[in-house]
Parts: sequence; C-alpha cells; structure tokens
Amino acid sequence: MEEDGLDNGHNQETFGFLVMNRGTGTLGSVKYEAIATLSNVNEEPYLIRFVSPFVGVPGLFGSIATFNGGDPSHLRQRTPVSPSRASIFIEEESCTDAEVAHPHPEVVHIIAIDQTDPFAQVETGTATSGNTLVTIGYEESYINPVVFAGIPTAQGSGEVAIRITRIGDSDFDMYADVPNHAAGEGAVCGTCDHTPETFAWMITESGQVGNLQAGTKTSGCQVTKHASQRSFCDFISNFFA
Repeated sequence: MEEDGLDNGHNQETFGFLVMNRGTGTLGSVKYEAIATLSNVNEEPYLIRFVSPFVGVPGLFGSIATFNGGDPSHLRQRTPVSPSRASIFIEEESCTDAEVAHPHPEVVHIIAIDQTDPFAQVETGTATSGNTLVTIGYEESYINPVVFAGIPTAQGSGEVAIRITRIGDSDFDMYADVPNHAAGEGAVCGTCDHTPETFAWMITESGQVGNLQAGTKTSGCQVTKHASQRSFCDFISNFFA
C-alpha cells in the first residue's frame, strides 16, 4: 500500500499468487478452506465463519479481488482469527488524510490453512513484527520458492502492511511496514514505529502442488523521465484525478 498522491507510480515489485478451488480441501493431510466473499467488504468488520472448524488457529491469507474503490487499501484482521471464524476489514491509507471510509464494498478472496499438521510441500507459520525484520527459515528445500504474507492483526491503531524484503535459498525476511511518507520520502507523517502485529506466512514451490497452483508475477509502474514509457503511470494518475 502506497500513500495516496505521493507520486504517479511505484517501482516494480514481485508478488506471489495462489490458485485453488473454492471450498474446503486438503493438501496431503493439511486442511484448508478457500473463500470468495460477497461484494460486501469495506472498513467495517466482516465476519467469516469457516464451514468446518480447524483443530487449531489457522493461517489467514487474503487479498482484495475487485477494484471498486481507488484509495490505497489492504486487509487487516479486526479481531484475531480463531479455529471457527475470522473478522476482517479493508484498511485505507490515512497518512495523506484522515478519511478511511471505503464506500464501494469489495470482493475478498480468503485462504485459511491448518498450521498444526505440516505438509512437506507447503510450510506455514505465524510471526510477529513491529517495524523490525523477521527471518523465517525453511524446513524443506525449494527450487523456486513462493512466499506469502498473511493478513495482519489490528493491535495498533495505525495502518500497516506486511512486506517481504528478501527471499533466499534457505530463509526469507519480512516486516510490518508503516506507510508514513505522504509528504515525500523522508517527510514522515506520524511515526515509523508500530505496535507489534501477528500474521501468518506460507512458503511453497512454484508450480502445481496438489490441487493448488502457485507462482510469481512482476507488476507496478516504474516511474521514469522518458515520456514514451510513462503511459501507464499517466493513465493511473489521470484515472484518480
């Protein structure tokens, strides 16, 4: 999530994607549930009840699957996930202004996955971070690892997004990022500190793993001085003008 109106784009980033059928299933012996909500998710708490409760607290992953509102936003847990339910909401960037309403509800895709019964090809776990790096080591070996950060809790009042900073041969780094440069890089709005938040993480191999498919893509608008290469940035800027 980037501060609204900071500039006309963002450097290119690589992100992981995960595709699976909606509903409940297993990866080996690991239970999961994949959910597509109605177009009803906004800044208010949205309750999700799992079809069948998990043995322990599942890892909770998700993304906003529609683009009904243009303000920078992401998902947070309203209350910590439990074996039977999750409560989420859409959190907008509030450094540029204090308005955080998301008046055009979105569809959200959610994956809840059991963390009590390990599966060799999918590792999951839970981490906690304020603004410091957390390093997670692999239990297995991967040729092309794909790493996912889960939906963070809302223990602190400020917005926060989980970022992955490095993916190595045997471990990866991630941290809780606080958007706070609305007036320009270095002009801090608010603080760089944040109450520690808890979030799930997951790693798997790129390609087909059981009945899921994982991979990576590179996206984003690279800001450049060359006018011939600014068409996408200009489109986005004009779209939100």
